[in-house]
Amino acid sequence: MLYRIVGIALLLVGLAVLSLGIYGVVVARQVAEHVIASSQAGGFDGEAWVSRFRLWDTVAAVLGGVTVVGGAAVTCRRPWGFMLIAVSAAFAGLFPWVLKGFAASHFSYEVPKLDETYILGAVTGLALWAFNSTRTQAGT
Repeated sequence: MLYRIVGIALLLVGLAVLSLGIYGVVVARQVAEHVIASSQAGGFDGEAWVSRFRLWDTVAAVLGGVTVVGGAAVTCRRPWGFMLIAVSAAFAGLFPWVLKGFAASHFSYEVPKLDETYILGAVTGLALWAFNSTRTQAGT
């Protein structure tokens, strides 16, 4: 029963992230127009902002899809579902730091934040622990 509850919760979180990612790709141009209108800084490159925003939202949609598959697998009591969740959370937590390391963070939404890194690190750790626990219970 616990697997189903956890799996369905993960599936719903994945659906939410997937939906937000797709929505962000679709409305990126309108969001950029709003940011440009409210921005006081001169020389704001709207096209670069839109392309980067769409890249981030595409990554979010892919990670949301991976989380949906992982949540469905956990619901069906498949241990590899926890590994998908761990990979998705680890990538989401490390991606902003990698961009910062390569000096590729140009906009405020690309800057890594410690609180989300800690939360995603905890999710990764819990998912890896659950993966190892389910593997040892199954005897594989």
